[in-house]
Amino acid sequence: MRSPTLTVHVVGIAYACVRMLIGAFSVAYLIRAGLSLPQIGLLKSFQAAVIVFIDIPLSYFSDHYSRKFSIALSVLFSAIWLALTGISEGFYGFLLAEFFNALSLGMMSGTFSAYLYDVSKSEGADHQAVTIFARYQKNQFFFMGIASLLGAGVFTLEPRLAWFMAALLMSVVLLITWFLPSDNFFKAPKDRAMMGRLKADMASMREVFRQNGQVGQAVILLALGYGLVLQSLIQYWQVLADIEHGNLPLGVLLGAVFFVVLMAQSLSGKVIESLHGTSWLKVISYLGLVATVLVMALSFVIPSLVVLYLVLAFFSCSLLSSLSGAFIVKMAPPHLRSTFLSGFATVGKIIMFVTMPIIAGLIGSSGVWFFLIAFVLLVLTSGFLFGTAAEVQKESSL
Repeated sequence: MRSPTLTVHVVGIAYACVRMLIGAFSVAYLIRAGLSLPQIGLLKSFQAAVIVFIDIPLSYFSDHYSRKFSIALSVLFSAIWLALTGISEGFYGFLLAEFFNALSLGMMSGTFSAYLYDVSKSEGADHQAVTIFARYQKNQFFFMGIASLLGAGVFTLEPRLAWFMAALLMSVVLLITWFLPSDNFFKAPKDRAMMGRLKADMASMREVFRQNGQVGQAVILLALGYGLVLQSLIQYWQVLADIEHGNLPLGVLLGAVFFVVLMAQSLSGKVIESLHGTSWLKVISYLGLVATVLVMALSFVIPSLVVLYLVLAFFSCSLLSSLSGAFIVKMAPPHLRSTFLSGFATVGKIIMFVTMPIIAGLIGSSGVWFFLIAFVLLVLTSGFLFGTAAEVQKESSL
């Protein structure tokens, strides 16, 4: 891995790791601060609503101006979010903090994936989208797991201190973004007036869907479905991890569980990187989904299986979400890659905006039943969708 791609990896992983310093206990912290699950659901819906309005325009800006600059702004807004959450006392304070979190996520979502893909491809034309992102995912989640353990340790001592430490470290990441490689050769062309450029860009987007047809649409549905389940797990796994911890501090327990969950997602990246292009990848995907359903069902009799089914659930969702997501990155037009990916993410956020409060209520009343039913549906539908994704990957040399 040459220096430009390595620098992009360092910034992206550092950004994620600093956020994960508080990832193991963020929901628990909000509950301890007096927020209810429906209020937390409203915070997440507010975040999704803000991103829906800003994601595509900001990504379009990054395509036409600078993806590197957009990533730096995202890091800055993340530092503000962390600091504001640490000093907030009530719902509206957390709401303001979540606004800056939404700005950060909106500027990073499609932009970073496009930037990573283009920088990697510029260093080696034989690099495939699946392996580019699998390699990054493997390293990202591994270091995020270590960061979650460190954050949980700080949470045990003083919960608010973890937020302030994370804000300070995010400021350091902001300084590192100065060393990101130039993205001048990734920008969209500027040889037209604004209206002419917009019309040309819209035509490029329509051509993408025309070329990929129903097969591409099936893969997009796959990515959206797994993305919704994965985001639900990310937001509410702490509620499911209701296990006896005796004299063990809650922060340490959550940190340990979160570490194992992140290692499962890192393993999914390693599996994709090692088995891409073989039938074993499809077999492991199916086995992961079926095992998740079986262990979830057994957890009603053996509650201690909660950690095992969380590991299996995150592994399965991360693996299939990564495979379908790699195709979406590949099909995007190069000069509008950030905008295209943000458009996809916006659709996902709209779905989250509508469903997250409902999902929060269902999880609060039914617990693991929600995810058990969700994974049964995924098992029943993933055969067709995964087969379609495999066909597309073969045709497009992902």
